[in-house]
Amino acid sequence: MSIKHQHCSIRVDGERSARLKVRAVAEKCSVSELVRRAVDAYLADERQLSASDLRVRQLSEYSQIALDTIIAKTYPELRDVIVAKTNERMVQYHGQ
Repeated sequence: MSIKHQHCSIRVDGERSARLKVRAVAEKCSVSELVRRAVDAYLADERQLSASDLRVRQLSEYSQIALDTIIAKTYPELRDVIVAKTNERMVQYHGQ
């Protein structure tokens, strides 16, 4: 049984195109295959978390709330400094 493919065109900027080509070479597949994989992942809604990923996120949220509570009660004068430094690091390390 053969799979019938439908033609679909997409446009990407030069940087994305170059990155796709590099990745395709590294993975020994075509750019089209990479795009198909990305579409499959999106359609499968892989945002659903594994139990381990969910646990890590829960621990992160718990830790943040616990630290914020401790800082607010013990060192309230440092809270704004800590938040500002966090924001700086988000930009520096995560582009956010």
